[in-house]
Amino acid sequence: MNRTLDLVRSRSIRFQLTSLMDLLLIIVFAQYLEFHRTSDASKLKSEQEIALTRDSLDAAFEEQSNELSRLRDQLILENRQLRNQRDEALTQVEQTMRQQAFTEALVQELLKVDATLIDRELSPATSAETIRAAQERAESIREADSTQVLRFLAGYDELLKRAEVWTLHVSNRGDTEMQPGQAISGTQRFRLEATTQSARADEFIAQMRAAYSQIPQPKGLVVILVSFSPRATAGNYQPVLDAMPDVIEWLNKDSGGRTRFEYAVIGAITDPTRDLQTVPRNEPPPRSPVNDQTPVPDQSDEK
Repeated sequence: MNRTLDLVRSRSIRFQLTSLMDLLLIIVFAQYLEFHRTSDASKLKSEQEIALTRDSLDAAFEEQSNELSRLRDQLILENRQLRNQRDEALTQVEQTMRQQAFTEALVQELLKVDATLIDRELSPATSAETIRAAQERAESIREADSTQVLRFLAGYDELLKRAEVWTLHVSNRGDTEMQPGQAISGTQRFRLEATTQSARADEFIAQMRAAYSQIPQPKGLVVILVSFSPRATAGNYQPVLDAMPDVIEWLNKDSGGRTRFEYAVIGAITDPTRDLQTVPRNEPPPRSPVNDQTPVPDQSDEK
């Protein structure tokens, strides 16, 4: 009897454990399915996020690539423009250098001074020092480089914008001619007719006053260069030299401080446009300083 009861109890416990095992397997399987479902969802979500990130990265890369391409094209264009500007600058520099070289050669050719002509045309004491100083200055300019020559010419041009250079020349014809500045139309010409030196000086002052009244208002500074022909007589040029200080004093007073007048005596020098040209006998005619192949035609001596 007891044995029968023990057998029934053991079978009952066995049936209960079998049900628990089945329930446990069902729970594990359910959890397994839930894990796979969650894993698949997470994987899908991750794949979507990766796809979105990849798309955004591709868009950013394309944008950056386009920006770099635009910058590259802009740099290529700017480089081409800089090369063109460099070529234009080099061309302008070459043209400027050629112009400077041409100007330098032209000025050097024009500033050549024939020493034999000076020795022949200058009087011994009155003008040799002044003209020889001018010759030395011209020679230094002729030997200077183009930059110094251009600076000299530019400075002289700027000086003429603020000042005037008048020329007063007593020719071997007996005329006294004054040319104010570069205007040939304003040239004044007169003769001294008085018989004594002092009277001629007074006459020159009166003639200069009359000539000055015909000239427009000059600039702030006027320098009068006084010269006379080497073949002019002392009776014609000496009264001019004696009266120049009085003339300058009167001009400064008459201008009322608007213009300052100064003068410089160049001395005896031949003016080819004002003097009667003569060629000494048994002497070849002088050559032009610029083109020594062009002779000056012979003319008869002044009587």
